Amino acid sequence: LYNYSNKEIDVGNLYLTDDITILNKYKLPNIKISKKEYLLIYLSGNSNEKNNDIYANFKLSSGEHLILSDGKNIINKIKTIELPTDISYGKKEDSWYYFTTPTPGYENNTAFFSKLGA
Repeated sequence: LYNYSNKEIDVGNLYLTDDITILNKYKLPNIKISKKEYLLIYLSGNSNEKNNDIYANFKLSSGEHLILSDGKNIINKIKTIELPTDISYGKKEDSWYYFTTPTPGYENNTAFFSKLGA
């Protein structure tokens, strides 16, 4: 998650899910994201925190939706896609791109392109 705003945002009342019928599947921890900062959450199905990393209690497969909600209303969602090894998919400004090097928890600042296999 990225905080685009110029103020700190408390995400403790937000949820992640892969199921549109269960919008409160994983409650985000009571953490504040500083302005222009990232919060990395692993969606591996292992909800045990390791090394202060945050793990949701579900994992995603290609074709599923990742949904951010307030527990009752959808705030944002994205459909997952299958990616080649060492390629990431993320936002740069207001568009989605493929990036040549994953940068988990940091800005997508590596080389990027709009289509795979072009």
